[in-house]
Amino acid sequence: MAALKVMGCDPSTYTGLCQLEGDKHTTKLLHFDKARGFERLQLIAQSFHNTVTEWSPDIVVIEGYAYGNAHSLVTLVEVGTLLRKTLYDLKISWYDAPPTLLKKFTTGKGNSNKKAIAEAVLNRWGFASKSDDVVDAYALARLGQALASGDATFVNGVSYHGVIVAVGVGVTAGIEVAVGVTAAVLVGVNVGDDDVSVGVIQHLSQLADDFYLEQVIIFSNLLNQLDDVDVLTNRIDEVVTNKKVHRFPYCQ
Repeated sequence: MAALKVMGCDPSTYTGLCQLEGDKHTTKLLHFDKARGFERLQLIAQSFHNTVTEWSPDIVVIEGYAYGNAHSLVTLVEVGTLLRKTLYDLKISWYDAPPTLLKKFTTGKGNSNKKAIAEAVLNRWGFASKSDDVVDAYALARLGQALASGDATFVNGVSYHGVIVAVGVGVTAGIEVAVGVTAAVLVGVNVGDDDVSVGVIQHLSQLADDFYLEQVIIFSNLLNQLDDVDVLTNRIDEVVTNKKVHRFPYCQ
């Protein structure tokens, strides 16, 4: 199985990007020295779009806003909004990771400075860069790998935005439903074409309406063995009601 492609993004007028596939990394710094205002925003957004399209990440982790820095907050929000809008349009899921959480994940302390972060990244993973923004992006990608692996240590600190996934695993496991914050797509995987599947599809479609989703995609490649659609739909309702969040939109 190919390694998951996890991108870290540190958004600013110097937007640092890093994509990890296992331990293999690719980095980029988006900066346009002579541009200002909307021209600069447009150039960063277009470059980000091109990079994401080229790299085709499975998941992205974006550093959240540093609200204590009033001088640069407006610019950070402008850049960050455009980058998140790009991911939303491309239907790529992402996590928002607050700066304090990223620092704690990287160094063990939530108030570490840039130098401490760079030293921790070098010591833990052997990565170094002249750009603090790229270093942060690398750490964000490592955080994404940890989240994708099922490590729940930092799950409560991040917010998830992306794909709502309903996955039928085997014959008896039922369906797991992931409830995202700004979900765009509901995917029913392993749903057959018989009467049971019709009922499941209708139920998933209703969930799509309930969660204000934009689209329902059904993959038809399994299950005519299920005898009772109520078992399946009740399982969906149970998971949604209990707010069990599937924190990564992929299933083994």
